[in-house]
Amino acid sequence: MLSKIYQQSVLSVFKDGKTDYDDLDPSNSLLWHANVRRMDFESFRDSMLSMAGLLDRTSVGGPSFNVTDEPFIFRRAVYAYIDRLDLPDLLSQFDIAAPEQPNTKRTTTIVPQQALFLLNSPFVATVVHNIVKRPEIVQAVAVDRDTNKGISAIFRILFQRLPTPVEREMALNFLVRENKMQAEVVKQTQSMREKATRDAAAKNNSRQQNIDTNIKQALVNDGELVERTAFSPWETLVQTLLFANEAAYVE
Repeated sequence: MLSKIYQQSVLSVFKDGKTDYDDLDPSNSLLWHANVRRMDFESFRDSMLSMAGLLDRTSVGGPSFNVTDEPFIFRRAVYAYIDRLDLPDLLSQFDIAAPEQPNTKRTTTIVPQQALFLLNSPFVATVVHNIVKRPEIVQAVAVDRDTNKGISAIFRILFQRLPTPVEREMALNFLVRENKMQAEVVKQTQSMREKATRDAAAKNNSRQQNIDTNIKQALVNDGELVERTAFSPWETLVQTLLFANEAAYVE
């Protein structure tokens, strides 16, 4: 990790511009720059929890937890429970290796279903709600009422940088459009949110009853279910940026 090769940038364009290294070594076999790496599910999950200020950094060791179902536990994914005979759909979507077979390398696929499967999940809703509640965003949006400062705070949290002028303008236009549509969004999604709340409660009650009757099932976490509410314009912006390549890839 302290070597120069490990600390290389992914950028393949150098300031002098005298030599086209991309033509000389397009596959980067000589390791003249770092390769862009897509984070696996566990890393991306923990990264999102860190952005939201939810990641449990103090709990070390101890029992496993259910990484896919509500109520959510915010420990690191390394402590997640895996049922070899019943791998959750979420983990299957993100190329988790078959736990009943030996594997030396995880297969990597990139398909739209992965983002859609996670984008609309209760877990991401929890992350989004808590990112917008972070003090730097609350200060900018609710106290200072400065939209530009709010956009800058979101970019710092998600990408560790400030937005470019073009990105700032796009974010401003996005917030204006979302504000105009907010009342209609709340109205149209009310029945869906109510149904989702009932379904989540029923599913959780069923798990608890199975525990009481000693029926074999997936591990059940303790805690509160995610509150189903319509996203505010700021939350919708965070949700959109959260699935940009810059948040999911290591550069």
